[in-house]
Amino acid sequence: IASQILYLSHNTDKRMLVLCTSYQQTNTLKNNLHNEFKDRDKKIFFQTRGMNRSALISGYKKSPGSILIATMGLWEGIDFKGDELEILMIIRVPFINPNDPYTKHMMANYDSLGMNAFNDYQIPEACLKLKQGFGRLIRTSFDSGTCLITDPRLLTKYYGSKILGSFPLDFKRYDNIRSISL
Repeated sequence: IASQILYLSHNTDKRMLVLCTSYQQTNTLKNNLHNEFKDRDKKIFFQTRGMNRSALISGYKKSPGSILIATMGLWEGIDFKGDELEILMIIRVPFINPNDPYTKHMMANYDSLGMNAFNDYQIPEACLKLKQGFGRLIRTSFDSGTCLITDPRLLTKYYGSKILGSFPLDFKRYDNIRSISL
């Protein structure tokens, strides 16, 4: 993923948001990318635990061509209008944590009703969260941009077509990031 982000940053001056599903993903990207951006005109911002969300977003918006790498806290509730966001990269499908007490409770309820908790609860929740993430890119009818979802499970698992089918847009598969025109 880090190499894909570097490729995009070298080949476009567009602002980019990278949505991660965990702080671990964000920290891994930070460790792999921080030095690459130290002496460049472009800035890269990382959402970390305890960071001031408003300051993070403000810094990103003030920096043309910047990259913001964020966790679940920025999948919804923020507006990037027009050229404030032109490329959205989603690292993984945002499945809810199965070890969360509320999730365990909901899954037990689905199971008790004879339903499949993964198919009937987790997949629809992931679809909703994915759409919320996508909503960071398209805020008005005048907005446009590129959304890249790098999770291979969308093409290899049975639920991938269900998730992709929940979007009102068609998708195009790319096997190499260099073949994407931005």
